Amino acid sequence: MSTRSFVVYYFYPATYFGPDTCPQGLNPLPDVFFKRDLKTLGLPQAEVDRMFDADYNRQNGRPTTNWVGAVATRGNGKDNVYSHPTTVPDAHLRPAVGRFGYGFDLDGKGTDSATSYEDPDTHEKGVDNRLFHAIGCIPVYRGSPPPHPPLEPEYRWDSTRAAMGAWLILISGDLTHDGDVTVTLETSIDAVTTQDANGHVRSDMTYRVLDHPASRNVLRGRLRSGVVTTEPAPIRMRCDSYIQPLYEFMDARVRLKVKPDGTLEGVLGGYQPWYPVYWSHAKVGYIDERGFGVDTPALYYALRRDADAYPDPVTGNNTAISAAYMIEAVPAFVARATGAAAATAAKAAAAAATADPGATPAGATPPGATPAGATPAGATAAIGADRSLTCATLTGCARDAVQAIAKLFAGGEPSSPGAPVIARRLRPDQYRSVIADVFGPTIKIEGRFEPDVRDDGLFAV
Repeated sequence: MSTRSFVVYYFYPATYFGPDTCPQGLNPLPDVFFKRDLKTLGLPQAEVDRMFDADYNRQNGRPTTNWVGAVATRGNGKDNVYSHPTTVPDAHLRPAVGRFGYGFDLDGKGTDSATSYEDPDTHEKGVDNRLFHAIGCIPVYRGSPPPHPPLEPEYRWDSTRAAMGAWLILISGDLTHDGDVTVTLETSIDAVTTQDANGHVRSDMTYRVLDHPASRNVLRGRLRSGVVTTEPAPIRMRCDSYIQPLYEFMDARVRLKVKPDGTLEGVLGGYQPWYPVYWSHAKVGYIDERGFGVDTPALYYALRRDADAYPDPVTGNNTAISAAYMIEAVPAFVARATGAAAATAAKAAAAAATADPGATPAGATPPGATPAGATPAGATAAIGADRSLTCATLTGCARDAVQAIAKLFAGGEPSSPGAPVIARRLRPDQYRSVIADVFGPTIKIEGRFEPDVRDDGLFAV
């Protein structure tokens, strides 16, 4: 049995864009929807125009009007619309329709599901991806075939991956033949910080993993014709504590394929609690709306309307929405940290992680919705780390974790006599590869290289 390891460098909503995806057009940008909502509120058009002209384009200067305050309370003139989105009338986001959408047939209804798509890669029909239906015609979420990270998700992942534990994917089994495999998704204590000249995550770097990492999901899968597909299972992956503390999926499955260049690409699909998706935008408030053009109250209505699974047992409102996310990863090495010190560090880190990973303000969670980090009714999810340890203070937890990890790794490698020191010259092709990897492929190596040194008339033995 062999194992191939990868580190994720992009994870983003799988949104497709074709000629029939947005027949109603893209959703309006903030210069339009801000004025629309303020007009609905009843503010005089002249006052709206005056504030807009004075402060909408003023990003770094001192505000001269109440523009931001007016926008933030544009529902009823007093309540914060990000905490109370229903104070604003539903603007009905233009949905993503059309034939194609990435993902899986999660509900097993196939083409009997009237709101489903066809996957453009596998051509599986009956694909459930209501998250794409809700956000696919927001300009910053617009995808393109073949998929590339949309603007907002790309910025979000670029901003968070340096501050969180790297996501790792391990595929284990006989990878030379079709058959059963095991796929493990887990987090490292090391962040993805090393990038090449093109801003991409470097391949073949080493990432350390504790005995009990913050996240670990072990999935059963099958390799067939070079593609790994896992069986339905819950998946929980911890992310950035500010923007998206936790990615949680129920009835999730993963499809992965190793490309000819050794990188990994795939899709993760499942039912995701919809309210944390909304709150990841709402908590940023005016900045997210102004900077990325996401109409936050309209997004709330769209997600609630498109939620299609895990009804609340009391209200009957669906708490989860079908979704699909793209995965892009590069080869990596995994170093296991074992022993008592590793166990202590894992418990301390788990206890620190339970200290309010991103609370929702009072009044922000609607009836039937699931707050960030919560598991919807009826859903099951395995948490890899021991949560039984508690700390008196968050500072104490952090100190214990740092001390345990320092003790674990400060000892260095065991003593070894080693091997004789040798040096070899790089071949011309090796030198060119190094320069391209470090400085980028646009650097051209001109001139000729000195011939290799021959040994008894031979370049190599």
